[in-house]
Amino acid sequence: MENIQLLIGKRIREYRLYRGYSIDELATKANLNAAHLSAIERGEKNPTLLTLSKILNVLDYTFQDLLDFVRTPDEIASDYGEKILPMLDKLTKKEQELIYALVKTFTEK
Repeated sequence: MENIQLLIGKRIREYRLYRGYSIDELATKANLNAAHLSAIERGEKNPTLLTLSKILNVLDYTFQDLLDFVRTPDEIASDYGEKILPMLDKLTKKEQELIYALVKTFTEK
């Protein structure tokens, strides 16, 4: 099995590319040095939890997603429906209606 540092680096690269960011763009948004981020992606540097947290926040993935080496970034992104439903239950009827109207405008193109 591959080294965990290399696996995590590859996973970050997959997520970055899936979201359409260059290394420079992600580094800027995550407040990291681009050379350091590149070394992490190549498995040459061992990122801290804080660094991983910054990267994952920008890419909108979780630590659980990062360690899911089975599913593709696209498969993980499709989990949003499951993530949204419990959130909607906490909202008022009016708030739910507003969100529904917003989503509807995006899907009726």
